[in-house]
Amino acid sequence: MAYTDNASGGDGYPDSRVFVVSKYSSDVNAIQQFDSIYRIIETNSDDTSTTFTWSVFEHSGEDGAINGAGFANVDNLEIDTLGNIWDVTDMSTRTHNGFDTGIAGSLDEIDHNPTGNIGDLTGVFGNNWVFYIPVVGPNAGLVVPFAYGSPRYQITRPYFIRNSSGVDDTLLLAVQHPGESCPIGHGVQLGRDIEMLNLDGTLFTQQPSVPRGSNWPSNIGYTGNPGGNFNGLLPPRPSVIGVTRRNGGAFI
Repeated sequence: MAYTDNASGGDGYPDSRVFVVSKYSSDVNAIQQFDSIYRIIETNSDDTSTTFTWSVFEHSGEDGAINGAGFANVDNLEIDTLGNIWDVTDMSTRTHNGFDTGIAGSLDEIDHNPTGNIGDLTGVFGNNWVFYIPVVGPNAGLVVPFAYGSPRYQITRPYFIRNSSGVDDTLLLAVQHPGESCPIGHGVQLGRDIEMLNLDGTLFTQQPSVPRGSNWPSNIGYTGNPGGNFNGLLPPRPSVIGVTRRNGGAFI
């Protein structure tokens, strides 16, 4: 189960004594912004069982933070034929790369000291992205980056298509609202310094340079309907993409 964040849904708050995350606040009703991935194991592996145990599969947060795993606001999950867990993030586009939405692209303040509901801190993670977590072998439990989104969109699903041999050979990903609440991509780059936690708890400085808006997917060669052409590129459009190996065969 993926918990995107622990903000109130209008019917109360998650108990912070259960949902202990990076940047934890001990207030029982505190919003725990990043949240995590949990697993439920039914008694005797019986799906008709009325009892179960649960545990944290992977905490979110900066890699150097307590119980952090280098991501925030995980959303959709998929399990491939090898049992690997595939995840996509749903960080608010308002905080991507530490820049607010809108024409100006004003800076968000990123302060590593507060705890609890500190949404601006998701700016250290860049755009939304796709990763997977192996469950067996020497890399079991590691967060492995796979795909990085363009500005101001959410990657959703993911979903594997299995061939006639029962092998996953295509990964489907959906691109939602590229360039949300920002100007159409027009070559303007935004740059800043952002501090992020190292594995040893010290800080290092990122220096991202990202487009203010988006032209997805025309910036990767898609032409489509030339209407609305903007500097040789089209306005951003939601889309669905399929990812396969160049030489074919099993995806993993």
